[in-house]
Amino acid sequence: MIRLDTVNRSLTLFLGGAQVTAPLQIVVSYSDQTSTTYLGSTQLANSNGTTPVTICSAPIASVIRDIDMVTVLNTDSATQTVTIQLLDTATTYKIITVTLLVGDKLTYTHGSAWQVVNNSGNI
Repeated sequence: MIRLDTVNRSLTLFLGGAQVTAPLQIVVSYSDQTSTTYLGSTQLANSNGTTPVTICSAPIASVIRDIDMVTVLNTDSATQTVTIQLLDTATTYKIITVTLLVGDKLTYTHGSAWQVVNNSGNI
């Protein structure tokens, strides 16, 4: 499970090189828990090359954000190396680095952890 449990923690993504024709599309679904509520939401993002992009913002105070699902689809015309990291204030912690061929999708769920699904739907 990926948990963002302070106002200083977020998830970021960056590429190993510049995009050629299109940004990668990112979808993150998460659930926020307080002492009285549990509410789900989704955050959408696009890669912008080698600069880190926030793909899941930090929660507000007194909220724990559980990451339910992450998908990163390589819609570029070139193979891309993708790194996802946890940002804690100014310190980064690498979670995963993978190479995605054109049409490949990196996915994360609680039950399956990280997987790459190719453009034929095979893991």
